[in-house]
Amino acid sequence: MALLAGLCLALPAAAHRAKASLTSVTWNERTLSFEIIHRIHAHDAAEAVARVSGQTTADLSDLEAQARLALYVEKHFALIPPDGEPLDLTLVGAEIEGNHVFVYQEMPLAEPPESFSVTCTFLHDIYAAQVNTVNIEIGKIVRTLVFKSGDEPKEVHIQAP
Repeated sequence: MALLAGLCLALPAAAHRAKASLTSVTWNERTLSFEIIHRIHAHDAAEAVARVSGQTTADLSDLEAQARLALYVEKHFALIPPDGEPLDLTLVGAEIEGNHVFVYQEMPLAEPPESFSVTCTFLHDIYAAQVNTVNIEIGKIVRTLVFKSGDEPKEVHIQAP
């Protein structure tokens, strides 16, 4: 009986969704560009837009709210080559699909750098437990970085195995 009661108390805690985002940075050999897709849960994205705009709530179906979110993400994400100057990523746009919002960026380059640093701090200013995962795919090489609140930029080295 005590075990059953303990399980019932544990169930509500297990129902909470983790504060997490997923970013994919992919080298497109055909277009000679980095393509970046940020996937953020819609509730978390709405909270970010509301805070940035000084509102209590935000409606992400509104194009202006999506633009605010895209600008917020742009401010908190960077690819930085060894020379220290962040790449000039182009903001392509944002869209809602199901329970997620996608923010798109791109960067044309003649070839991908062999090493660079990544910073991904969006939502860290809103949720202390926010975890941002960044997957970098260049050819058959994949690197994964995980960013928690307070993390510094992380270095990536791309070398064939």
